[in-house]
Amino acid sequence: MRKQLGFSLIELLIVVAIIGIIAALAVPNLVRTKSAANEASAISSVRALVTGQITYASTVGNSDFAGMEELVETGIIDSSLGSGIKDGYSFTVAANGRSGFTAIAVPVAIGTTGERGFYSDHTGVIRVSEDGSPPSEQSPVLGESRSGQ
Repeated sequence: MRKQLGFSLIELLIVVAIIGIIAALAVPNLVRTKSAANEASAISSVRALVTGQITYASTVGNSDFAGMEELVETGIIDSSLGSGIKDGYSFTVAANGRSGFTAIAVPVAIGTTGERGFYSDHTGVIRVSEDGSPPSEQSPVLGESRSGQ
C-alpha cells in the first residue's frame, strides 16, 4: 500500500461547494452594505452642496446662488463632487439667482449603487424618493419617509 498525499477529488468538491454557499450568502449583504454606504455619502454630499450654496451666496455671489461650476471654481466644493458623479450617485444643482437653488442626487444604477434619491433646496431640508427617482420639494422629508423606522 502506498501512502496517499493530498486531497481526493470528492474532498475538493465539498470544499468548493461550501465556499460557494458561503459566497451566495455573503454577496447580497455586501451589495446592500455598499448601497447603504453610497446613500450615506450622497446625503452628506447634498448637505455639502447646501452649505456650499449658502457660503457662495454670502461671500462671493452677492446674495446670488451658483451652479456647480461656480462652486468648484471658487473652491467651495471639491472637483470630485463638482464632476456630477460621486460614489454611485449623479448630482445636479440648479441655481435660480437670489430666489433659491435645488440640489438633487439620484443613483446611477438603481438597486446597485443606491435605492433612494435625495433633494434639497435653500431651506436645507433633505427630501427623499424611495424608488430612486429624482425627488422634489413635495417628496417626504428624510427620516419620515420609511414607515416603521
